[in-house]
Amino acid sequence: MFRPNEVDGDSGSRPDSKSSTDQYMYARLDRISAALIDSSRIMELLSFSSRDTDLRISVTTAKTRLAVAVGNIQVDQQSLGTNAKVPVILAPTPVKLPQPTVQFLAWKDNIRSKPTMDSWEVVALEVSPVRM
Repeated sequence: MFRPNEVDGDSGSRPDSKSSTDQYMYARLDRISAALIDSSRIMELLSFSSRDTDLRISVTTAKTRLAVAVGNIQVDQQSLGTNAKVPVILAPTPVKLPQPTVQFLAWKDNIRSKPTMDSWEVVALEVSPVRM
């Protein structure tokens, strides 16, 4: 993804560089789960889970960088008794060398951005093959 103190894709370290990281945040979530529940029938309808979520934000005077990677996403249908054909609605396709299911990267140019307009250098989204 990106490294703190990296200047415009240059991964070499420059001690005299004026673009040091002002703010940096890194968060790693091992597992996230949520469910959609029909409270009138006291029944779970859908279940969402994700694993290995990685979030990084880096802010310098020149750039704001955001990177998100989610290792595995799965959506399951829980109401099997109500004519459900398959319990798994969405899941990553099994492969030999798994990559993150979803990756998002955005680089905002803070110098060119104005109060009424944001200037983005890179906005990228990659979704690995999933089975439905």
